[in-house]
Amino acid sequence: MSVCMHGSKTKMLDTENNVCYNNEKYAFERKSQMNSSTYVNKTNKIAKILFVVALIIFAVADGYMVWNQCSPDGDGTYISDVDTHIVKAIQPHVYSFLSVIFRETYYLFGENMYVLAVLCTLLMVISNVTSVLILHHMYKKIYNIKSGWKSGFLSLASVFVVAFFSHYIGESGAYSAAYANVWHNPTLLLMRPFMLCVIFATSMAFKNAEDGKPMGKYLVLSAVASLFCMWVKPSFFAAFLPALCVYLLIELIRTKGKSFMFSLKLGLSYLGTIPVLIYQYIVLYVYAPEKTEEVSSVYFKTNWTMEEILHGVYDELFSAWFIILGIILLLVFQKTNKKLLTFTGLYWVVSDIFYYFVKESGSRAMHGNFEWSKLIFLYVMMAFVAGEVFLKPAENDIPKKWKAIAGAVYAGHFITGLIYFASMVRGGWFFCIFQMYG
Repeated sequence: MSVCMHGSKTKMLDTENNVCYNNEKYAFERKSQMNSSTYVNKTNKIAKILFVVALIIFAVADGYMVWNQCSPDGDGTYISDVDTHIVKAIQPHVYSFLSVIFRETYYLFGENMYVLAVLCTLLMVISNVTSVLILHHMYKKIYNIKSGWKSGFLSLASVFVVAFFSHYIGESGAYSAAYANVWHNPTLLLMRPFMLCVIFATSMAFKNAEDGKPMGKYLVLSAVASLFCMWVKPSFFAAFLPALCVYLLIELIRTKGKSFMFSLKLGLSYLGTIPVLIYQYIVLYVYAPEKTEEVSSVYFKTNWTMEEILHGVYDELFSAWFIILGIILLLVFQKTNKKLLTFTGLYWVVSDIFYYFVKESGSRAMHGNFEWSKLIFLYVMMAFVAGEVFLKPAENDIPKKWKAIAGAVYAGHFITGLIYFASMVRGGWFFCIFQMYG
């Protein structure tokens, strides 16, 4: 701004637009802009403080719950798989590298189970909080968000969203619908930060490749994160990698070979997972430690009962109401990347194949490890669709009424998850929100 003369009056010249403004009018507009900016900054600051407070409360509640699940002084109120995982981890020939950490710590401190309980509690709390912060960073980076308070609360909400209020009552009692988030499985929870890093690195590699920008640092991040992700628990890659391979093949055909170098570079970043996968396969399905367990195997299930089919369909629907609605809204109203939705569809199909058909026999028959691929998919898709619907700026944005409906559905998943988490903190059974027993 500079001074200009118009008749006998002094006015302010907007040098960018070459327009003169009355001093009083300019002062009023300038003051309004400053007040608006001050209000926004104050609101963002308050929101950041609330986010940090909420994250601390979550960390304390999570630590309290995990400690009661795995403490040697537990009175049996907190029923969980956590203590079982700890006992399993200190045995030799366990597939997860976490077993090395737990086993060495166990012997280093004189076979003290209290130390392992403390270690497990710290690792799980750090993992859950880190997952929130990584997703928060992903949202800000991918959607170019500056203030980030919306992405902060959405990333915190992501750890709670589960299947909508629902239970399926069958002959064998009450089943809870498939949960995108669980609080009783250490390997799944400790895998999640590395999984998010893999997803972030992969998505940014795709984005930079399309924009013609270097993607080396993201390929390095993908290589490191994928190695640890696979070594903690292979369930994420079980469905993600086959879906990605099919997608890259489709792109290779569509581009008539032009995407070959990108596919090769991206594929090489996952190369470190192969020897880990081979080792895990040998430990789980070829070699039974000291012949104390029956050797398990993988098979393709086809003999479904009607109850199992209905249970599976029920799980699918009530676990994915928001995902289904969100994808429909994105297709109708937003210019969402169709390639991204193509990969989403492939990932969904592959995770369903593992969830419904790929099973284990022998001593691992009831572990349901391949079913985790589906639950991981639900978590990933909840986070992805929520970001696309609520955070992504678009020319043809979703109408407010539809966004409100989507928000209400998402809130239903979130509130159900809060009830589930609160039930677990109070010592509830991890298989059921409302303590229903058959």
